[in-house]
Amino acid sequence: MSTSATGKRLAVAIRLEIRDDVIQVWLSDGRELRLPVAEFDFLRDATPAQRARGIDDDNGTVLWWEELQDGISVAGLIGVSETELEDFAGVYR
Repeated sequence: MSTSATGKRLAVAIRLEIRDDVIQVWLSDGRELRLPVAEFDFLRDATPAQRARGIDDDNGTVLWWEELQDGISVAGLIGVSETELEDFAGVYR
């Protein structure tokens, strides 16, 4: 198990689904996150079809909706730094 400098577990998104008003994100370390769509203005205002087209991008460090030109940082969801998670995932800047 990899941990951040602050001792938090590092993991990337490996799967993303939106069901009803809940975003489900599966992480590489086995954790599953459930987030209310209402917490994210760009998703709350999107159609169900637009919401369904989200992907995990940049080696699982970002949840991204191309059509909406917006996304959610996985680092922010798990409480680690962007740089640390990108290094863990092998994202080249």
